[in-house]
Amino acid sequence: MPRVFWLPILLFVAALGYSGYWFHLAGQSGKTVDALAEAARADGLAVSYTVAGTGGYPYRLTTELRRPSVGRPGATPPWSASAEAVRVVAQPWDLRRYIAIADGETRLAFAPRPDTPGVTVTASTARASMALDRAFDVTGGLFVTSLLVMDPAEGIYDMPRIGIEFERALDQFVSLVE
Repeated sequence: MPRVFWLPILLFVAALGYSGYWFHLAGQSGKTVDALAEAARADGLAVSYTVAGTGGYPYRLTTELRRPSVGRPGATPPWSASAEAVRVVAQPWDLRRYIAIADGETRLAFAPRPDTPGVTVTASTARASMALDRAFDVTGGLFVTSLLVMDPAEGIYDMPRIGIEFERALDQFVSLVE
């Protein structure tokens, strides 16, 4: 057979192999989210969400969570966070970098002290990016627009945009959150 005949066959096999890889990762993404949520529950967090599905073939993996919420109601101070929907995006060839985009209103609520009314922070858009290195050190950022802080004791603060960058070992970052 002529060499030209083999080129389309090799391209077809490569496309078929990549498609199989992509669909395998897409099937694993919901299981990974469930495993992370179960680990968070074991640590005492209240977690709820619905996985709407994974799409983005062939260039990215986009897993959408509907009505996600996380909180620690028994903590001092108690807190909770929720959003209408969150999309988590990764490139199939670089599974150490993630982008999370909150669609719709995102809300964080906490009571600074047990004897004070709760503070509510809402944002119209929120976007976080994170990269893990081989030692699972994390770098990234959080960018929020239309941030509204409602504190019954202090009043209402409106910030058009805020950005936070972080670089931390993941175990140190988790201990800061608790």
